[in-house]
Amino acid sequence: ETVSTTVIKERNGQLVLQLKPNMEYILFPTYKDGFRNPSLGALYAERDKRGKVTGFKVSVSRARNVAFKKTS
Repeated sequence: ETVSTTVIKERNGQLVLQLKPNMEYILFPTYKDGFRNPSLGALYAERDKRGKVTGFKVSVSRARNVAFKKTS
């Protein structure tokens, strides 16, 4: 487990993932709720039964489906 904060926000029509104050990555859409970034790998949003985003999972070559849960 890791204790970390990740922020995903919209800026100028693009989704941006912020890991640290000075580390931002543009997320390029690949399919519904799926995104990719060359440095981060694949990311997809998870939703509840009502369609509300509850978190996301990241997959890279050495780790699959690393879960991040939405806290606010």
